[in-house]
Amino acid sequence: MNFIKHHNKKTFSLTIICIVGLLISGCSNNDLPNTEEVMDSEFIVKFVPVIKNRYQSRVEFEETQTELTEFYVNAWSGMFSKGRDVRNYLVDGAWSSDTQINWPTNNQKISFWGLSRPFANGDEVSESKMNRSTQQFVYTLNPEEPKDLLYASRLNTFYDEADGKVQLNFIYSLAYPRLTCKQGIEDALISVKEVVFHNLKTSERLVFDSKYNSEATWEAVDEDTYGNFNMIHESAVELIPNEIVNLTGSWILMPQKVTKWNTKATAPVPITTADEKHQCYVELKCKIIKDGGIYAWGHASGENEYESIYIPFSTSFNRQAYTNTIRLNLTATGVYNADGTVFTPRAELMNAPWVTEDIIVEPWEELPEEDLEFGAKQSFAIED
Repeated sequence: MNFIKHHNKKTFSLTIICIVGLLISGCSNNDLPNTEEVMDSEFIVKFVPVIKNRYQSRVEFEETQTELTEFYVNAWSGMFSKGRDVRNYLVDGAWSSDTQINWPTNNQKISFWGLSRPFANGDEVSESKMNRSTQQFVYTLNPEEPKDLLYASRLNTFYDEADGKVQLNFIYSLAYPRLTCKQGIEDALISVKEVVFHNLKTSERLVFDSKYNSEATWEAVDEDTYGNFNMIHESAVELIPNEIVNLTGSWILMPQKVTKWNTKATAPVPITTADEKHQCYVELKCKIIKDGGIYAWGHASGENEYESIYIPFSTSFNRQAYTNTIRLNLTATGVYNADGTVFTPRAELMNAPWVTEDIIVEPWEELPEEDLEFGAKQSFAIED
């Protein structure tokens, strides 16, 4: 449904929607009851936006949004729209709007829905349905530049109750996990340059609750919309044996339940199959150095300085649009190559500054999967 901006309304002007007949069907008992023409009073709605649980809803997110600079509002009173995708913005510390919304006469109820991005169809928001009976839209993240989303609602409000002001409690709606890693190899230096989550859903439908203020639920969409989300560090993160290290800060993901890459030592499945089936795995671009200069993985410099290893991954990002802190619980069931076989580091000496002659290094012994030096749970246990 495409939204049409209202022209400025005069005091006591009559707001009429020509497609009322289409909007009456499917109404619930929670809809605003008045069906008579809703006249505008002389009083203008004043919004007070508040970010609710602004810190509890994030985990060390470097760009935590502590204040809104603009937001968008839809408003309905009975079967009549009082404003569609009205932009509100700060000017010299005071809120203004591109189209004013007036309180209805006779102290009739009015409901408001707010969003930190426009409700109108765009690159992120699509399939918008914002009428008196349905308030929902599809939100899509661009993995290259994921954008945050906050929402709010204030239902069935009277002018007398709010003294003309409407407080909109905005909620962070997306998932903000972080990844921590515990290294289990005593005599190696492991440094990670890049983390990539493969085959995560990029689109979900946000449905506003019809009974409670500032509550909504994420629902799956039919389309197969998947992407890879990566985090590149300016300087590689060095892991510490037997200590939990923050491998990433928080990043923006869609709430969802992922399907794990189904590979194991006895039945290898390549990542190409995982990609076809949208099975999730984490790719770590890293290097492993043993004995002060032996590159068991990666190289001293060049294009392949950091080489990829892969970890099957499964978790659930709560579909409920939540306010609580979200931490990623990642259990490594093994570390694998791209072909799905168990990862075995090589023992290769490259560019060590103290080397004066060729040195032959025996390769690491390949052990049973349950006892691998690198690849078992104790070697790459990823925890809270």
